Amino acid sequence: MADQNDSSSETDLRRCTECGQQYSIQAYLSSAAHYFAAPYNYEHGCEKYCLACWLGIGPLDIDSPC
Repeated sequence: MADQNDSSSETDLRRCTECGQQYSIQAYLSSAAHYFAAPYNYEHGCEKYCLACWLGIGPLDIDSPC
């Protein structure tokens, strides 16, 4: 039964179109469900973007110290 859960989480993996990071919508639903509704509305971007990029705090949004 544990193998079945592992395979379902593997099939849920997506790659963020902005930063390239792999993420799981199911994992975000269980740990950060409050971002899916207003005011963040992550439900509109969860198919293409990781949560950090959707919130504007992803690795490409943060300036690197030069």
